[in-house]
Amino acid sequence: MQQINLSFLPWLVPVPPSDLVRLGGNHDGGYLTSKEAVLESKYLLSLGISYDIEFEFAFASLNQNLKVIHMYDHTTRPFSVKYIGTRILKSVQFLSPKPLLEYFKFLEKRKYLLKRNARFYRTKIADDNFNGHSTLTKALSLISKNTEGVFLKIDIEGDEYLILPELIYSVDLIFGLIIELHDFSMHQNLIETLVSSLKVKGMFLDHFHINNYGGINSDFLPNVIKLSFSRSKRSDFRITKLPLPGLDAANSPLRGDFGVTF
Repeated sequence: MQQINLSFLPWLVPVPPSDLVRLGGNHDGGYLTSKEAVLESKYLLSLGISYDIEFEFAFASLNQNLKVIHMYDHTTRPFSVKYIGTRILKSVQFLSPKPLLEYFKFLEKRKYLLKRNARFYRTKIADDNFNGHSTLTKALSLISKNTEGVFLKIDIEGDEYLILPELIYSVDLIFGLIIELHDFSMHQNLIETLVSSLKVKGMFLDHFHINNYGGINSDFLPNVIKLSFSRSKRSDFRITKLPLPGLDAANSPLRGDFGVTF
């Protein structure tokens, strides 16, 4: 495991609650968050799902009192002949039923979520409402009617920076947040502003993880990171070494994970 020293970035040191849980896939698509944040949330707003709804399924299974679940992704077409064809071709190519079985599992979990008052939007989240896009503000208004208690997951492949101002403005509605951030070095100041702005509003950093699909750059900084925040109760304990055994897992099991010290 390659070790990375980030002690020069003290604002990235998590101060976790004692109830961190892993929800979602065993590798990519799995996230660490506060169990209290999950159970106290009334709404789940998930931006960016593709064909992986393991997190949303696990969240809804844990919180049986969720009122509404909204999921956004302009690339997801569950019954697309083209997509189904790619699943079949991959199963043939790798002489394995796994790619096709994963598709059927997706449909099964989608059916469960629909029964739990979930809605899927084939809509791109951006900083305007043109060309079939939606803003974060609009998505929040559709799910929560401006009441608090939203758990927000953002994994929109670089477009997250378009909606950071809205996120900071609307943070009072949010009880828990998971966000994947790309091109860390390029946007380091923006990310620090996000962390400090959320902290002022009572949202503290629960967890930090490097997505090993993104690798590291020439300055030994991660290219893609995942951050978890919540309003959950916590002590002054700070994490100084990651990943957390038994909870964290590499996004890609075929690549070496990154260890972090603060």
